[in-house]
Amino acid sequence: MGEKHTLLFLKILKKGGIYLILLLLVGVSSIISPDFYHFKNIFNILEQSSFKGIVSLGQTLVILGGGIDLSVASVMSCVNVLLAAITLGRNEVTLQAILICLVFGSLIGLINGVIIVKRGVPAFIVTLGMMIILQGLRLIYTKGAPWGYIPSIIRFLGVGRIMGSFPISFIIFLKIAVLSYIVLKKMIFGRQLYAVGVNERAAHSTGVNTDLIRIITYVVCGLLAAVSGIILSGYINTADNWAAKGYELDSIAAVVVGGTMLEGGTGGVSGTVAGIILIALVTNLMVFAGLGIEMQLIGKSLIIIASISLYRRIYLKQ
Repeated sequence: MGEKHTLLFLKILKKGGIYLILLLLVGVSSIISPDFYHFKNIFNILEQSSFKGIVSLGQTLVILGGGIDLSVASVMSCVNVLLAAITLGRNEVTLQAILICLVFGSLIGLINGVIIVKRGVPAFIVTLGMMIILQGLRLIYTKGAPWGYIPSIIRFLGVGRIMGSFPISFIIFLKIAVLSYIVLKKMIFGRQLYAVGVNERAAHSTGVNTDLIRIITYVVCGLLAAVSGIILSGYINTADNWAAKGYELDSIAAVVVGGTMLEGGTGGVSGTVAGIILIALVTNLMVFAGLGIEMQLIGKSLIIIASISLYRRIYLKQ
């Protein structure tokens, strides 16, 4: 009987465990602080989830294909520095600067993908190396002191609100999430990506261009990291060499907490959206509880470890 109950519990978690946990956290947060339900706090949570959420969507595609990208935070920080330096706060050159940043992010993703797929170098090593290279190039370019200003248009994308309340950045995040969901669930590319993640050899034997699929995921991941970097620039409203410090781990955390397995082939966008909001809720809860940044880091790490352990048990039991 105990085994039956365990299997039933794991089945429920597989179907919607992340959403049950979200509801539980909302209840706990309201008990710890009545201020949790204030619109200002809720909208702040959504706003802070947006730029982390966008880069996490790109990370989702890469991980579904059996890869990982540790360079996304460096791409975001480079975009922040480039955007400020190119525009110098001028709205009239914002479009050109955005295009340069998007091309930059896509190019970094392409380089990562080609080296990983065509040369057979482990994704962890390639993207870790790219992360360090971008950090070095950024420091050389800025000489340790980034300059420039963020244009008001970009500022609007980062902190603008509809009717003074709902964050523009979160709307952008949701639109990209919906598009990503459609691509994964309704288009051939999505089905092929899942097949590659489950068994690359089997997918290749059925005619899937596995190399192209995996390279595309890295290109899209780099592109979304650039988009996220642009919105983050508007949010912080300054040029900072370390603007996105730690976001590579946050993006991976959101993906795995949302139920996407690191081995690939299992998971999806809806779980990542829930995962990034869950992490934001936990951070918000710890702030209300008066816990410092060190406890927030510990809490986030424990969530990642617990999530991976739980999901492994869920899928091994199926």
